[in-house]
Amino acid sequence: MTEHVKVVVVTGAGSGIGRATALCFARHGARLVVNDIDAGGLGETARLVGAEGADAVSSLGDVASRAVADDLVAQAVECFDGLDVMVANAGVSPDRLFLETSEEDLDRTLAVNLKGVFVCGQAAARAMIAARRPGHIVNIASIYGEVAAPECSVYSASKGGVRMLTKAMALELGPRGLHVNAVAPGFIETGMTADFLGDPEERARIAASVPLRRIGVPADVASVVHFLTTPEAGYVNGETIVVDGGWIAQ
Repeated sequence: MTEHVKVVVVTGAGSGIGRATALCFARHGARLVVNDIDAGGLGETARLVGAEGADAVSSLGDVASRAVADDLVAQAVECFDGLDVMVANAGVSPDRLFLETSEEDLDRTLAVNLKGVFVCGQAAARAMIAARRPGHIVNIASIYGEVAAPECSVYSASKGGVRMLTKAMALELGPRGLHVNAVAPGFIETGMTADFLGDPEERARIAASVPLRRIGVPADVASVVHFLTTPEAGYVNGETIVVDGGWIAQ
């Protein structure tokens, strides 16, 4: 029997965890719709996916828009005849103290980090259910949805929302044949962390605070996202898997 080829949508795939996730699925033979607001980064991801021998469709757009979320799913259905996995990864972080965070920062962060996860998950679930196709939705949360830190008030609120939204989605969608889980990365080498990880002293301090004594890389997260969509994770639902080298265990 021929193995089913997964069709996967990855948002925020132009760099970092999103790109690593797209490449991980590509190496496992998936067909992909990759999304970002950065045209250059998105083009490079599509090139790298192609170099792995996988098919990819690039879709430029902001997931804070329901129309963009609906279009991503429509492209998966039109180009690849269905959708098996939605990875809601796109995110932003204003990195400002609570008293210095503007209403615009609040609106933008919640629009991308929480509304974006909601509308992408809703669009994916509707398509999967309509096609009577079991599927997986994996939302990217954060350790800062579990604990708080200075300059992360709005980011933490949005990622805490992702954690609880994931649970609620799993409760409602599980009986319809869908698995919904989240992955909460810790300190990972991405553009979002470049400012503080680029400081050698700060980098060394953070690495020393992680029980595994290293900063994570995007592939560390991508492999867990992929695992959650495999039969081996078939009884995992409504969970947030923390990928942080043990930092949050302290």
